[in-house]
Amino acid sequence: RGAVLLTSNKSDVYAVTRAERETIGTVWTFDPQGIAHTPRAMWWDMLAECVTIEGSRRLAGHFVASVNDDASQKDFWISAAQNTLTALFLAAARGRAPVTDLLGWLADPADRTPIDLLREAGLGAMAEQLQGTVRGAVETRDGIYETARQCVSCLLDPGILAWVTRDPDV
Repeated sequence: RGAVLLTSNKSDVYAVTRAERETIGTVWTFDPQGIAHTPRAMWWDMLAECVTIEGSRRLAGHFVASVNDDASQKDFWISAAQNTLTALFLAAARGRAPVTDLLGWLADPADRTPIDLLREAGLGAMAEQLQGTVRGAVETRDGIYETARQCVSCLLDPGILAWVTRDPDV
């Protein structure tokens, strides 16, 4: 009896243990892929740990890993996309902006909001790095931003996005 953290890409263990665990207390289910077929009763603030550069880099690394293979680990576009996502996650977290704003920034590299948020947070070097990417050669900038967009493309699915977006009803 006690807390259980269960991670799986199959619903079998969840299905077998849920009823018993519910007799003890609340069962929180984070199921953005719909594997357990449970209604959403919570959301996860994926930006909560992104108030530091390390936390932002770690989250960016998870997204990059979802599209990256070992052969392209040192690839320029992947590295640049991870740096850009790190800056954008950090700007969103420090500026208390929702993930949906971050998706907008990726769609429009000319949007200066993340640069301004980084500066306001006292992260001038990070702001300058992001500004350098934005002001770089158009072909290079667009390649970096497209790679970053591919890394977070799962967030374009409204069903997945709902799990990581603040919802006052859950």
